[in-house]
Amino acid sequence: MPRPPPTPREWKSLLSMGKPREVYWPKEARQTLFWEAALNVTFLIFLVFIAHRRGWAFVRQHTFDPGELAILIPVVLWIYLLPGRLRQELKARALLRDGEVTIGFLTTWVSRDRPYRVSYQFWTQTGERFERDGILLGSYEASDGNDRIPVFYLPQDPTQSIALCCTASRVRLPEESAVSAMRDIPAQS
Repeated sequence: MPRPPPTPREWKSLLSMGKPREVYWPKEARQTLFWEAALNVTFLIFLVFIAHRRGWAFVRQHTFDPGELAILIPVVLWIYLLPGRLRQELKARALLRDGEVTIGFLTTWVSRDRPYRVSYQFWTQTGERFERDGILLGSYEASDGNDRIPVFYLPQDPTQSIALCCTASRVRLPEESAVSAMRDIPAQS
């Protein structure tokens, strides 16, 4: 029976942090979300342009030529998926801010297609073991090659969990806050 992995030294401050934790989106995540939202707005304008150009009656009649369908299907799919991704990210931010944190490990990493699908296993403070699935976001760096990962979960419902590698959000560690505060102190002349 697998046992909970030991906590890597670099994550001890994360596990000892009180709640609520400071959660943020790194610059790359903010840029990605901005461009995805901008593309959504552009696609919506494009759909309105097509509808206006052809007359709104074609929408009710469902008459599209193959070229329009080749463009329309990915556009509608993109517009449909972004709100779900945003909801998932906001739920993950709440787990990072207020959930319990533990160390888990990756049990499966399917790398033959993108986005990478992963399964992770973790133990609650009461010793229960859970295995969940997620989608790997961004670049994942295993700290020591053992694929250990921080996992955040709700103690009242551990099935509500997120591995840190499966969200664009990050937790600001105390040492990062101290460095940031030092940068904000004005220089004395």
